[in-house]
This record gives sequence, C-alpha cells and structure tokens, in this order.
Amino acid sequence: MTDSGSSSLSERPVVIESAITPIGRNAQDFTGTVTTALECLAAGASIIHYRHDSRLDPDEALVEMRRIGHAVLDKEPSAILYPGSLPGPSFPDRVAHFRPLATTGTIGMFPLNPGSVMMAGYDSRGFPVTTDRVGVTFDDAQRVVRLSDEIGVPLTIGVHEPGNLRFALWRVPCE
Repeated sequence: MTDSGSSSLSERPVVIESAITPIGRNAQDFTGTVTTALECLAAGASIIHYRHDSRLDPDEALVEMRRIGHAVLDKEPSAILYPGSLPGPSFPDRVAHFRPLATTGTIGMFPLNPGSVMMAGYDSRGFPVTTDRVGVTFDDAQRVVRLSDEIGVPLTIGVHEPGNLRFALWRVPCE
C-alpha cells in the first residue's frame, strides 16, 4: 500500500493479452500459431487472441481453430483463447464458430466490439488518412450476450468509444 492507502501498480494484478495476427501474406500456419501462442504464454500472457488462415472456408477454419485450441490447451490448460471472426456477409456468419468452439472447450471468451468503432491508417507524419469501421450493431451485440449467457462463456467487451462504454456499463453495472 502507498501512503495514501491505495495499492501501487506493482501490487495490483495485471492481465496480459497477446494478439497473434498474421494477416495477409504473413499468414502463419498451424505450427507457427501454436508455437507463438505458447511463447506468449511462457512470457506471461494469459489471454491469446489469434487469427486463423483467412484463405480457408468457414468449415476448414473451424477445424483449424479447434486444432489450435487443443494444441495450446494441452500444454497450457489455464490459457484463455479466442479466435478472430470468420468471413461472411452477415454477423451470424462471422460468429458461427462461437458455439462449436465452446462445445469443445476451445474458446475461453467471446470478443465483442458493440457499436461502431472507427480505426485509422496513418501517413508518415502520423496524420489519419484512411478509415476502417469495425464493430457490430447493438442488436447483434445483444445476440452475443444471449449466447454468452446461454452457454456460459464470458464476454470481453472492447471499449473504444462512448457507445461501447455505455454497452459495457449496461452489461456490468458499476456499484
């Protein structure tokens, strides 16, 4: 404790999440993803967010996600894993892997970015020059909440903008 009665940063728990995102021409294979995940866990991470090979169709991607999950959890059973989204035209298509991964114990939490989040690309001066809108509608976010409640897999809610915060505060009331 500090003189003011609050705990210092070194006395508070820290949760480290590693994002393994080999996208595009840097796509990692199964072995590379598993090896990197295990290295991150050995270095102190407890949550691993990973991407599957986006060149796979959804059924093949699900098989790969299960293989990755089992391979990591066999060596590090306390790890919390969650993969990226599946490709697809609709939100249900992009989260179709949540339930099957939950039934095999290979997803530790459901990621959720409720509402619109604006991300930017930057030029050499650091000035925002491109916009990438990510996130899901609040109606779709409610679907993930219901699935989380039904299956018992916790949520991780991204808070990047005020609408995200309102959603998170609604979900987890502050005392």
